Amino acid sequence: MLIRQRTLLIALAVVACVATLRLAVAAPSQQAAPTCAWERLSSGGRASQNAMVRVPGVGALTFGGVDLGNKTVSSDVRRFDRAANSWQVLAVGGSGPGKRSEPAAVLRGLASNPEFVTYGGVDSLPKGGGTFTWQSPLLGAGAAGQGPLDALAANSVQESTHRLVADAAAPSWQGIGAAGQAPRTDHSAVWDPVADAMIVFGGRTDEDAQSVTDELKRLTLGDSPAWQALTPAGRRPSKRFGHSAVYDGAASRMVVFGGTSDWKKGLDDVWVLELGGGWDKAVWKELKPTGTGPSGRFDHAAAYLPGIGWMIVFGGSPDGSRELSDIYALDLVATAPKWIKLNPTGQKPPALMGLAAIGLDDGTSALLQGGQNGEDAASQTYRLACTAGAVPTATTGPITDTPVPMDTSTVVPSTDTPTPVPPTPPRWTPEPPTATVPPSETPTTAPSATATTAPRPMIYLPRLAKNDA
Repeated sequence: MLIRQRTLLIALAVVACVATLRLAVAAPSQQAAPTCAWERLSSGGRASQNAMVRVPGVGALTFGGVDLGNKTVSSDVRRFDRAANSWQVLAVGGSGPGKRSEPAAVLRGLASNPEFVTYGGVDSLPKGGGTFTWQSPLLGAGAAGQGPLDALAANSVQESTHRLVADAAAPSWQGIGAAGQAPRTDHSAVWDPVADAMIVFGGRTDEDAQSVTDELKRLTLGDSPAWQALTPAGRRPSKRFGHSAVYDGAASRMVVFGGTSDWKKGLDDVWVLELGGGWDKAVWKELKPTGTGPSGRFDHAAAYLPGIGWMIVFGGSPDGSRELSDIYALDLVATAPKWIKLNPTGQKPPALMGLAAIGLDDGTSALLQGGQNGEDAASQTYRLACTAGAVPTATTGPITDTPVPMDTSTVVPSTDTPTPVPPTPPRWTPEPPTATVPPSETPTTAPSATATTAPRPMIYLPRLAKNDA
């Protein structure tokens, strides 16, 4: 009798284990929905088409841009102090780039004294302080002919490269002289920490849309800076400008999204430049992310969040006549990269194009500043804080299916000891904060732009060639 009772107890225990296992398998294994939130911060300068880099332990630096209110190109360097939530215009010495719009910039993330490196851009607007929409084909006025648009000469596109120590108490510009420099504007750039080089892709060599290029080159930033061009084997991205690029350090690759070749139609493709084998063995590959991604666009904001492996894409314009306000995340950690449509809580930015964006020290949030909203340049600053969500843990609950009986006559207690699994190392570790540098001047603020309620013409539009119409 005792043996029969023990056999029955064993059988019941096995059935219970099977039911539990069946329930665990049925539990969801996908990630929970990602969550993001907008935070409105102190306003900075009114600027569109400016450059911005992260300053570790401090916040950010911005440079240049167009103020559509007074129709001028700026040479200002501004620093954002994240702890104080304030912007300051810095007094920068040395011989710098001068006025710039549409430059590319990277943070040369050295262990000490990180550097702000900027290359190219446009130095002026048409004479008389006009805007580029005069006689623009996008306004139905026909091709650009003789008039204010022709005052913007081709030599306004610059080729110089400069740097300054990003967190210096007394910042000063220093020119970087290197053979092979060429005029470039509306291009993208990332810093490759392995090669200590700025990698540049695309852009224009002139204010004419026909000068669009697909050139890939890099500037090594060691003791003897030098430009090197490269044409990787295989298919590569089409010629474009107004696109975005970020560096995915976990996979040693540059990720490129969107852009345009004519100011009339935005692109929506994604490309990666694989750099794991070094510069000479770099390979272009087109990504085909799953999910519904952003529509074709250019002059959008993009930032990489290494803590969760996301490339954030916000705003931009699909055709040069209106701005967008939607936001997406490209999940680069997933086995198959995928687009995620985000719906952050909090006070969101208006529809914007031509704004700047960077990832912050925490690795899970981005800073966005400035941009163009209709006929006005914006001054707002926003922080987007995100989490990718957690994988749910299986929980117990009612068993709805009938467990299959098992023959317990051959059940033998296991003597195996589970092999411990070492924890997976994090894909990214936040950088330790550095000392905050006191501001050199008082912050300046400017009126905020309002959201666009209807499609409006793009104001900062370089002239199109006569046969671009």
